[in-house]
Amino acid sequence: LATQTVPGSGGLERLRLGAFGMGVVCLLALFFFFGCALRRELCLRLTAKLFSPLPQGIGKRLQEAAGLGIVGLSSLRSVKMLLALISLSAVHTTLSALCLYFPVISFAPCQRIPFLAAFFLNGIVAFGATLPTAPGQIGTMQICFVLGLAPFGVKPEAAIAASIYASLLG
Repeated sequence: LATQTVPGSGGLERLRLGAFGMGVVCLLALFFFFGCALRRELCLRLTAKLFSPLPQGIGKRLQEAAGLGIVGLSSLRSVKMLLALISLSAVHTTLSALCLYFPVISFAPCQRIPFLAAFFLNGIVAFGATLPTAPGQIGTMQICFVLGLAPFGVKPEAAIAASIYASLLG
């Protein structure tokens, strides 16, 4: 079970390997987005071909949505706009991680939990938010905290308490 994974048992090594894999996927997606930003017409033609085998109504809607996304990627052509987007994303992600880190260190005061754990937890919680949940994400948030903090040696009880505290903080 993931909740039994503690540092030293290979859990952090698997976590590093998974993070490396996700980094490669994100890098490939970034190259794809830059390609779409630079070669907009080519990407629009490719999406038209990609969605053409689908039923007409569905294919047309998907093509329109992809087209709007590709047109929106044109903002990546401006260095000033790109730097602003990267800066705002970095600030937002860091603040989100801080909002998760403080409840965690409040309920696990005897443990040295790295700040990078909050970024990992932020990703787990963001994924959990995409799942169908009960009102207030009760249950989903708790399991995300337990699974996200297990590789860092945080006990499930402390993770659940931190998740409730984080939910109350907003």
